[in-house]
Amino acid sequence: MTLALAYLLALPQVLDANRCFEKQSHSALSLQLAAYYYSLQIYNQLVPCLKASTHTLYRADPKELIRLVTQHVMAHSDWPADVEELIGQLQVYNERLTDLTQAQVLQGLGRGVDVKRFSSDAHYKKQTILGLTETLDDSVWRISLSLAQRYSIPLWDIYMTHLEFLFTDSGLSTKDIEGRVETLALFDSLKSEPESFHSHMSKYVLTTVEGTDLPRLLYFYTLLEECGCGSYCSSVITPDTHIKLLKKLRSVTT
Repeated sequence: MTLALAYLLALPQVLDANRCFEKQSHSALSLQLAAYYYSLQIYNQLVPCLKASTHTLYRADPKELIRLVTQHVMAHSDWPADVEELIGQLQVYNERLTDLTQAQVLQGLGRGVDVKRFSSDAHYKKQTILGLTETLDDSVWRISLSLAQRYSIPLWDIYMTHLEFLFTDSGLSTKDIEGRVETLALFDSLKSEPESFHSHMSKYVLTTVEGTDLPRLLYFYTLLEECGCGSYCSSVITPDTHIKLLKKLRSVTT
């Protein structure tokens, strides 16, 4: 790594190093080298020291230098154009390194995550995070919320995917589903988009509910009614009417 860094620092143009970095596969070592290189270059722009080959800068811990430089440039603005360009590159490789680290954590959960693809494919990243919500493990659930926040995935999508999972694949009873929805306060967010909620529930959830499962059907239509989905129903029977009919049917069968 030291020899590679020496060659990179000797390049005539700072950004020429990108041609080297972009040809490398995304590994922790290659991404950290890129972040370290740009941290050195930014530091040198702000506090010139390349003439002193034994300057303490080159003996500093790479991870600590990356952290300090990143923290410093993010805390200020109005940098000169050439420094701004270097900061942009540092951010790119910091993000990729973070993505790689997150993917490795997910892989450690036994979720079959493709580490390299997670760090380079935005669609795959989103689908992976949504897939994490399909769990009853509270620690994994918290990780999915944290990742969603980091990668700007709408909370509505996270909650909707989890609710779909609860209905279709969780194995929970209807009573337990109701309890979890209330505990996680899923509905507070989901009811903000009644049309999307109605569309998703009708397309992906209703088709999985057994026609003889009255408690599940009743809860399904109760959610639609409480979300105000009546005006989005294509049939003449509204959620409110379904609820009344199901309650009558339940009273007859019990």
